[in-house]
Amino acid sequence: MRRIGMIGPALTLLSFPLLAACGSGETVQPVATDTREALEARVAGDAVMLMDRESFGDTYSKLGTGQFQTANDLMHWAAIAAVAQGNACDRVAMVNVSDRSTRDNIVWFVDCDNKARVFIEQREAEDAKQRFDSATSETEQG
Repeated sequence: MRRIGMIGPALTLLSFPLLAACGSGETVQPVATDTREALEARVAGDAVMLMDRESFGDTYSKLGTGQFQTANDLMHWAAIAAVAQGNACDRVAMVNVSDRSTRDNIVWFVDCDNKARVFIEQREAEDAKQRFDSATSETEQG
């Protein structure tokens, strides 16, 4: 019986840091309210440099033709995904394909002005493209 009676105080103690964190005044940018334009503003104009087969022959061999092209196609969206995650990356300075990439899953590293490095997987870049590109297309059509 005493054990059951301790659950209430234990939950209160566990809940306190969560409640305290909510009122701590930290600035968090909710991903749901980010617009494509706001995210684009957090990507440096020269952050995305597409790869060519001659300069990135090892990456081309590792990924294969299709994934190499996909890596280029989604590179900008990897940058968008990095800044859409919140404040970890204040502004994208550079994005490129990581050595962690495989033929099944591309991984980009995103270097940020605040010296943070964020790794974005292919699924995250595809999700960012679907989320922010389709939202723009729907707005333009409507």
